[in-house]
Amino acid sequence: MAEECEVMNGFRLAQRSCFLRINLDTVLSNLDVVRQRIGHNTGIIAVVKGNAYGHGSVMLSRFLELRAGITCFAVGTASEGVELREGGVKADVIILGVSSCFEIPTIRAHRLIPSISCLKFLKEWVKHHNDGGHSSNNGLIKSHVGKVVVGVDTGMRTSGCSIEDLPAVMQLCERHEVPVHSLMTHFVDSWEDLQLTRDQLHAFLEAVQPYRSRGVPVQAANTCSVFNGIAAELDFIRVGVAMYGQPLDSSLASVEVSEAAGLRPALSMYACATKVIELRAGQSIGYNRGYTCQHDGETFAILSFGFADGFSRCFRTGHVRTLQGTICPIVGRVSMDTTTVKISSKSETIFCVMSHDYSDVNSSATLAKLGNTTTTETIIRLSKRLPRLYLFNGQMFDIDTGLSKLFTD
Repeated sequence: MAEECEVMNGFRLAQRSCFLRINLDTVLSNLDVVRQRIGHNTGIIAVVKGNAYGHGSVMLSRFLELRAGITCFAVGTASEGVELREGGVKADVIILGVSSCFEIPTIRAHRLIPSISCLKFLKEWVKHHNDGGHSSNNGLIKSHVGKVVVGVDTGMRTSGCSIEDLPAVMQLCERHEVPVHSLMTHFVDSWEDLQLTRDQLHAFLEAVQPYRSRGVPVQAANTCSVFNGIAAELDFIRVGVAMYGQPLDSSLASVEVSEAAGLRPALSMYACATKVIELRAGQSIGYNRGYTCQHDGETFAILSFGFADGFSRCFRTGHVRTLQGTICPIVGRVSMDTTTVKISSKSETIFCVMSHDYSDVNSSATLAKLGNTTTTETIIRLSKRLPRLYLFNGQMFDIDTGLSKLFTD
């Protein structure tokens, strides 16, 4: 069977009995779906925070930079941006999260773009650059001031300067020749509360009009607002969940919209049993005797992943599927390093743990529902210790092979 051969090859490449598979062709297809919904001249900022929503930020960013023409990425913290730079990403990297003054040396050293939320940070940003001048025969030469994104708060409250403070922030940028990459805002609820979203957009565009008229780019749309046709034709849109093919939010309606639009999850997970055991009635398995056999001959497969890999709450009552399609329940407690599956035959040893669709019993959407959370949270939890393999043009490879082959050819 072709799928079984591919999965067995994955175990050999991963050198572990479980792995994540990220389909890069699917990522490109999802981006095409997004491009159909935005302005012809609207740029895409690829959001790769949270280790690219569990997909591997360095590999995804390098791939998108080369194969999809992405020229700007967004991360949540300075350390995430440093990881991209050290991984060879050359494009602009915006820090969407609120940065502290303590992070300025790191941000500056790695040519990252902070999001400005207050005058205090901006003043320190300018000061650090001015202090970074160097001497020459003609005296002190002021170093080039790095680019910034100016955030404008229109209701989120967690980031961005107030509309009242925006003129002072922009005046300081002009006075010290700080290049403004763009002006941006965050929508509070762009999936369900569309009137609030339109009100936020109106307030934002009104506030930034004096600077937009001078050519400063603006951005507001996230994935949900793009699919609702709000702010999708500004200078940039920020796309995260749609690029990875995850539902636009946690509702059933968004799953249906995502699937109808042509989005598909790029990530799936596979595991093989490291041990198969048969127990008698009354015998228990796992910590705290999490499952007790009701009759003789119950059979179990032990899988070598657990809550240290990102699986706990959502997997307590979950299922996996054999490659032949048999649904097998998770039993007992998920421990740090192992998960136990009840099987009907000792030959059932290879499993799809997370499917690349929306409706299967172990899709990310189903797991999110079991854990009373969102699909985004479910996949971002996937630990870095899980091996990640990448599928592109029918070939599967690990990150080292991908970085050396795809990006040096």
